[in-house]
Amino acid sequence: MSRRSWRTTSHVSHSPADTRPLAWACAVEPNHVHLLVSPLNEEVAKYAGRMKGRTSSEVRKQPRNQSRQRIWTADYWKVFLFDMEAVAVVKQYIEDHNVRRGLPAAPFPWLTPLVI
Repeated sequence: MSRRSWRTTSHVSHSPADTRPLAWACAVEPNHVHLLVSPLNEEVAKYAGRMKGRTSSEVRKQPRNQSRQRIWTADYWKVFLFDMEAVAVVKQYIEDHNVRRGLPAAPFPWLTPLVI
């Protein structure tokens, strides 16, 4: 696999104001989440905090979760990828999690397909 520029099938033509990263792969496990996103235009801590806040709000809207005190731990684990080979390996790793659980490799409609 050669080093290529970051591309998606939607050929990302965001306006300068739209700097949200794209989610390329995601697996939601009972006690953790795997998420592969495009390069960020902000600090990882800020992005992770916003993601945790928004998802916590959505999880708590579910009747069975309204009494939950905590959704996320205070910390997170991050890995930086520097070439498309590494991106492809991580993407496959995440998709394999979904397949093992009987889901499609990319089960979420908000994922942006990645062309490697």
